[in-house]
Amino acid sequence: MSENGSNKKLNDVDKRIVSRLGARSEKMERMEVWERSARKNRRLTYFTVAAIAACLALILVINPFSGSNVMDELGIQKPSTLEFRAAVPELDEVDRLIDSGKYYEALDIAEAELKDSDTRLKELARLDIENDEELQYEYRSEKLLNAELRWAYIYLLVMAECDRTAIKELKRYLKEDEFCTHRKDAENLLRALS
Repeated sequence: MSENGSNKKLNDVDKRIVSRLGARSEKMERMEVWERSARKNRRLTYFTVAAIAACLALILVINPFSGSNVMDELGIQKPSTLEFRAAVPELDEVDRLIDSGKYYEALDIAEAELKDSDTRLKELARLDIENDEELQYEYRSEKLLNAELRWAYIYLLVMAECDRTAIKELKRYLKEDEFCTHRKDAENLLRALS
């Protein structure tokens, strides 16, 4: 019996070993499935992160929220005040500030110069210029300078995102038929801002 009992114990031990090996095998298979699933989830996470990074990079390159303004969209160039620098030396500073992106500082100077020009025009309008060629020439020159200053002022208002004031100034600018040298751009800009 001891041999038989020993055999039976051995069979029980073998059965337990086989059972444990089977359980271990099942556990190993489940662990492999979990591992595959985890690898798949990691890949999915990597692909998701890569897709998000690509989208962010695209937004930074295209950047529909900034970098582009109405002036760029309409193709309106920075106003050139080169011809009037002798009459108004401050325009050189305005150009320099515009080029460096300091629109508010340039706006302050342009606004002051525009007010001075408006004042000179009012003074000239009070005079009897009908019979004086020199005064007529001075008046026309001042009107031309005023129109160019107003156009630069409008440009700066738009760049500084002061759209309400820009619309008001655009309407005033467009009333001057003879001196409105940027009429098409001004009309397009007024439509875009309105």
